[in-house]
Amino acid sequence: MQIERPYTPVNDPAAGELQLVVKRVPGGEVGRLAHSLPAGANLAMRGPLPTFTVDPEQYDTVVMISTGTAVAPFLQLLSKASPGTTQFKLLHALPAPGRDDWAARFLEPLQAKWGDKLQVSRIAPGTVAAADVKSALKDSGNVLVFVCLPPTLMQPLCGYLTPTLQQGPLTGLLRDIGLRPEQVWKLE
Repeated sequence: MQIERPYTPVNDPAAGELQLVVKRVPGGEVGRLAHSLPAGANLAMRGPLPTFTVDPEQYDTVVMISTGTAVAPFLQLLSKASPGTTQFKLLHALPAPGRDDWAARFLEPLQAKWGDKLQVSRIAPGTVAAADVKSALKDSGNVLVFVCLPPTLMQPLCGYLTPTLQQGPLTGLLRDIGLRPEQVWKLE
C-alpha cells in the first residue's frame, strides 16, 4: 500500500532513528496503518524534505505555539539544536495533568537538555489566549515566533497560510502587538 502524507520527525534523524507522532483519527489511512503495526515493524518512507531552516542563535527568544501533534516541528528543532544563548518558549495545548500526555515523553528529556533555556507553558486546548501570547513575548528582545495551529486558531493569532501554503499576510494579534512578518513563521 502506498499513502502519501507529510509528517515531521520529532527527533534529529541524524541520530540514526526516525521518530514520528501519528495520531489515529477516524478515516485516517496512515494512522490506522501505523497503529496496527507491531513494535519494530518496517515502513518504507521518502524524505526528509526540509521545508525551512533557521539559526536560533540569531534571536534572543524563539516562541513556539502549537496544539496536539503540531508540536512535532518544535520537538525536532529542540532535538537538533544545541543550547546557547537563545531562550525558547513553547506554548502548547497539553492534556490536563494526570491524563495520557504523549508529548511528555519527548518534552522531559528536552527540558533536561535545555534547562532554564526552555520554558514550556501549558495552554488550554481549543484556544490561544492573548494573555498567554503576550506573556511569552514580554521582554523577549529580538524574537522569532513559530505558529503551528489549526486554521481556526491560527487566523486570529497571525492570519492564514495561503492555499499554496505560502506565509500570507501577517494579521491578528501578533501584528496588533507590533510583530513584523519576518518575525512570524506559520507552519502547516
